[in-house]
Amino acid sequence: MSDLKVRKELLIAESEINRRELLKDWAEIQAGSRTLVRGLKLISSIGTAAAFLGKVAFRPERAVKEKKRSIFKTALTAAKFAGSLWLALRRRRE
Repeated sequence: MSDLKVRKELLIAESEINRRELLKDWAEIQAGSRTLVRGLKLISSIGTAAAFLGKVAFRPERAVKEKKRSIFKTALTAAKFAGSLWLALRRRRE
């Protein structure tokens, strides 16, 4: 075999190794980004829940007396809150 053919075969083998390494690195980047997105979604859900609880807990007394909410609207808001929190915690376990 000539030197050029040997060199060509070595370059092809090196390219194949580089391609496999690139695919492995790409898979690691994707896994890291999925973990980051899950964490951000969890933080967002917890923030939404905290804002809801803060709004309910710290509203002025006169606002409570002046405007009574219907039971249906209160139940709907509570269901949204519970659903958001449940989805966030469920995603965390996956």
